[in-house]
Parts: sequence; C-alpha cells; structure tokens
Amino acid sequence: MFIPYKENPLKIKEIFLNVLEEHQNILKNPKPIIRLDDFGEYGFQFMIRGFISSSYTLEMWNIASNLRLSIIKALRDKNIEIAVPVRRIVDVHSHEHQHGHQFVDPHRKNVKE
Repeated sequence: MFIPYKENPLKIKEIFLNVLEEHQNILKNPKPIIRLDDFGEYGFQFMIRGFISSSYTLEMWNIASNLRLSIIKALRDKNIEIAVPVRRIVDVHSHEHQHGHQFVDPHRKNVKE
C-alpha cells in the first residue's frame, strides 16, 4: 500500500497499528508488525503484518480482506488518500500535442498540461 509523501509516516503507522489492535482475530502476542518498507514511486510503502491463531487458518483470507477494508475506512476517516499513479498518455497525432501534452488523470478526464 502506498501513502502519499505529504502524509506523516508516523501518523500512518499509528493508524495501521490501531486497526490491527482493534481487530478481534489479530493476536496481541506476537505483536503486529508495521514498518515503512520502501520509498516507492508514488509514496511511502508500508509492510503490515498481523498474526492470527492457527484455529483461524481457513479464515485468513477473509480476515486479511476485512483488515484492508478497515484500513481504508480508517484512512478515509482521517482524510488520508492512498497514493495512485498518474499515467501520461501522449497522442502525437492530436492537435493538442502541438500546444502541449495531453494526459489522463484517474480522477479527471482529458486534462491538458
């Protein structure tokens, strides 16, 4: 998961830890692991690990999905977005190309640069 560089990584780590600690299936011991794993192309990349009892092994994918949904909700509640890539597509045959580049933004359509 990438978080924009404008965000405070310590605050993000705290949000992730709170989500893991509040989940009923995540063990208290060993403690969850959250670390800033990399400086990605689009933002901070975090590694998030929570541990579950072996009795929940068959449910691990549902637990992981529920945790992801809880993380998204917690980030949105704090007005924090997940970083998304912006791809620039240049049409060398278009009229706009003569006066500047045209690119596609996932949040808006046909934005001129």
